[in-house]
Amino acid sequence: FISQEQNTLTTSWPEAMGYASGYVWLNPPYSNISPFVKKAATENKFSSVGCVMLLPADTSVGWFHEAIQTASEVRFITAGRLAFINPLTEKTVSGNNKGSMLIIWHPYPRTHCRFTTVDRGELMAFGSRILARREAA
Repeated sequence: FISQEQNTLTTSWPEAMGYASGYVWLNPPYSNISPFVKKAATENKFSSVGCVMLLPADTSVGWFHEAIQTASEVRFITAGRLAFINPLTEKTVSGNNKGSMLIIWHPYPRTHCRFTTVDRGELMAFGSRILARREAA
């Protein structure tokens, strides 16, 4: 976990992960996505760390074009929009006005950016199973 104080844009991801390979999860502020896309591309190029980034599904913006130059995969989330959880109240906040997508940088060589979809219900069920396993441990 990289805290807000540590700043993911300046922290070495491999160092933060104890030099283990794997993935980091990012949900950057939607008002300033581009620096996080650049950071994911740089970390992926120079380390064995992949990244899964949750973003608004907007293919018309510059950061999207920049991301697909280096990303391995874009997964558009279909069949509904994601609701977010307010970190202070821990309550669901509805009203997301756009769909979402995951942009993924896999920690292995890339040939091209692949475009796929994932059903929102399947994604939520998968997340619930992961959380249940974590709570049981």
